[in-house]
Amino acid sequence: MSLPAAIGRYLPIRPIGPGNLGTAFLAKDPRLGREVAVKVVPDDLAGEDEREPFEERLREEGQRSATLSHPHVTTLLDAGEDDALGPFLVFEHVSAPTLRERIAEGPLSLAQVSRLARELGGALTHIHDAGLVHRRVNPESIRITPSGAKLEDFGLLAPPGPDADAYTDEFSLATTLYEALAGRPRSSAPSIHDARVDSRVLLVFSRAIQEDKAQRFHSCRAFGEALAASMQDSVPVVHLPLVSLPPDSTPIRLSTVPRATRKTQNMLAGCALAVILVLFFYGRHPVVPADAGVALKKPAPDAHVNASPPHPRERKNEPTVTSGTSGTPADARPVEDEAERDE
Repeated sequence: MSLPAAIGRYLPIRPIGPGNLGTAFLAKDPRLGREVAVKVVPDDLAGEDEREPFEERLREEGQRSATLSHPHVTTLLDAGEDDALGPFLVFEHVSAPTLRERIAEGPLSLAQVSRLARELGGALTHIHDAGLVHRRVNPESIRITPSGAKLEDFGLLAPPGPDADAYTDEFSLATTLYEALAGRPRSSAPSIHDARVDSRVLLVFSRAIQEDKAQRFHSCRAFGEALAASMQDSVPVVHLPLVSLPPDSTPIRLSTVPRATRKTQNMLAGCALAVILVLFFYGRHPVVPADAGVALKKPAPDAHVNASPPHPRERKNEPTVTSGTSGTPADARPVEDEAERDE
C-alpha cells in the first residue's frame, strides 16, 4: 500500500507492516505532537463487496479495544473515518522490539520469562474479563519495552466462540513463553535441555497445554503466577522432558514455596516472635538490683541543731543540765563559796 498524504488529521511517516485486518502506518499527530500507529483497511482488495466486511470488522475491533485499559495492553487512542481510506484506528506507538526479535538474540533468562508470564497473564485475563478473546498470542504480537511487555495486534479480537476462548489464549501464551525460555518453538515432544529448569517449571507448562481444557489453569493470570513461582523456586536439573498428564488426572496444584523453604521460614518466624515477647515483657518489668528493695530512710535532724534559736523568755524555763550523778544542779552552789575561793 502506498503512503497516503494523510489519514484523518494524522500524517503518515512510513508503513509499519501489514496487520491482521489491515495495514498500519507510523504517523504524526500534529495536534498533540506525538507519534502514533494508524491502522486502515488495505487498498488492494478486489472490490467493494470484499472491502465492506473488512471495514466492518475494523470498526468492531475499535469498539472492543476501547473497552480495554491495562498497562500491558496497547491502548486505543482514537478512531475515525477518512474520506478516501474509510475507517481507521489509532493506537499508541510502542517503539520496541518484538519478542520474536528478542528470542533471535538467544533464550531469555528465568527472571525475564517470569516477568513476562505475570504481565501477559494479567493482560490476557483483563481481555477475557471484558468478554473478549485475543486469538493471536505469539512472539510477533508482543513488544518488549523497558517498562514491561505490551500485547498488541487485536485483529482477531472477538467474543469467545467454539473455535477460540480463554483457554485457547492460555495455550498460545504457554507455547510463546516456552519458546522464549527454550530459544526455539515447542515440538511435538518438547523438552528443555537447560540446567536452569526443573520439573516444576515443566509441569506448569504441561498443564497449560493439556488437550483437555478442564485440566488447564482456570485463567491466564493463574498460569502466569504459577509459572513465575515455579521459576523463582526452581532447583536446577540437567534435563527433564515435558510430560503429559493423563486425561482423567486431577489438576496439578503447585506450591509456590518449597517445603524446606516453608520450614525455614516458620522457624525464623518463631524465633522472631520469641524475641519480640522477651523484649515486650522486659520493657514492662525492668530488672531491679538486689539492694534496691531497701528503702532509703530520711536522716533525722541533729539533736543539737535547732531550726531557730529560742526566745529569751523561754530560756528561763529551760531545764538545767545536771553534772555528775547526785542530781544537784551545777549552778546551785552559794555565791559565798565563790567568794571564799577568791580569798
